[in-house]
Amino acid sequence: MTKEELKLESKNITIGFDAAKLDALEFVLRKQRSSVQRRMEEVLQQLYESEVPEAVREYVDLSLIHI
Repeated sequence: MTKEELKLESKNITIGFDAAKLDALEFVLRKQRSSVQRRMEEVLQQLYESEVPEAVREYVDLSLIHI
């Protein structure tokens, strides 16, 4: 596996959500030229930044650079 592949390695998250609510959310976000996927990625990044201590985030970032 190359460095680039390791840097971009990701895991999928599966959650349950009411189908009617998801359809409504997708409809509204499409009108905003966004998507549930995009918004979930943004929120997950914000959660990571708010909950993972800065020193740990720096370690993770450095680990990716030195692979």
